[in-house]
Amino acid sequence: GTDTMLHSLTKSDLIRLTKMTKGYSASDLTNVVNEALMMPVRLCHKASHFKEVHVNNGGSFWGTTGLVPCASNDPNGKPMKMFDRDFPAEKLLVPKVTFAHVKRAIAKIRPSVSDTEIRRHEKFAEKFCGDQNITSRLRNEEEAEEKELLEELNRAKESSMMRRMSSMFSNPFLVFTNSSEAEHEHNRTAVPQ
Repeated sequence: GTDTMLHSLTKSDLIRLTKMTKGYSASDLTNVVNEALMMPVRLCHKASHFKEVHVNNGGSFWGTTGLVPCASNDPNGKPMKMFDRDFPAEKLLVPKVTFAHVKRAIAKIRPSVSDTEIRRHEKFAEKFCGDQNITSRLRNEEEAEEKELLEELNRAKESSMMRRMSSMFSNPFLVFTNSSEAEHEHNRTAVPQ
């Protein structure tokens, strides 16, 4: 099928980017990704020349072409702008996001959380969570509460069973679960009057 990936980043690129974005919040990373995604779109908007390229559409190359932005001195480039009236918009191929795009976005979008604030959050986590992370600690607390609840339920069951057993010995008719069985047993053992 048609390649629908919006980027050409490799696993190695992603590992490098992870190191480059140390200290970035989730919101900061969202801004970096949005900025990187817009760079190829802006390239198309600013381009004064486009060239035709063959598109791999399910393995068929017959007559399937698209337009990509290119340099004005590209020998295959034709002068045209994306906003020209006769520009074939259906053929536009927006370039994929590259490592260079993301690197430029990181240079432009700085982390919004300072190192001081990160250290403050780490100290807070240490104080209230010890060596464990918050998620792990909460999970352990939930498991402990659940265990305590089950133990309490078992104690209540045992207590209820003890009461039931003592009442069974004082009233043997409570042993029967079906009232008709109890009634039948009562009638069978009752002393005739």
